[in-house]
Amino acid sequence: MEFSEPVTKVIQRTHDVKSFRFNRPEGFDYKAGQYVFITIPVNGEMVRKPFTLSSSPTEKNHLEFTKKLTGHEYSNVLDSMGSGDLLKIDGPYGKMTFEGEYEKIALLSGGIGITPMISICKYCTDLNLDTSITLVSSYKTEDDIVFYSELENLQKLNENLKVVITLTRASSEW
Repeated sequence: MEFSEPVTKVIQRTHDVKSFRFNRPEGFDYKAGQYVFITIPVNGEMVRKPFTLSSSPTEKNHLEFTKKLTGHEYSNVLDSMGSGDLLKIDGPYGKMTFEGEYEKIALLSGGIGITPMISICKYCTDLNLDTSITLVSSYKTEDDIVFYSELENLQKLNENLKVVITLTRASSEW
């Protein structure tokens, strides 16, 4: 499905990560873990890049993707976007999905690779699935942990979810 939607909200997740929300059009169905292509104008050309949805299929009113801001041209255009700026979206795509078909799952991620994992964790929690989930996610420092408060909250809501966060450059307080 191809459609255009304005950004409705930009959420600063860490010092260099932002989430971009927009309305979920009627008839747009996807599975937790799938991705979309986002097309935006960069230096006069339309540039298309893939992003996993960090929202859950259970969130009916909005879609969200999350991007690490790398300083590259595409990233800089996204970084400058705000409410009302138009995105072209195409999707969903991908087969790394979860719909409750296993009793136990382990999710491994590093850095911004958390996006399909947060979608799956939200999905399982929102539907009260009995799936036992262990999420191991690694980051450089405490300041780089994306979705930290959301993961803490999901663990409180879902007794079957265990989140393990590792750091490669932890401070002495960690």
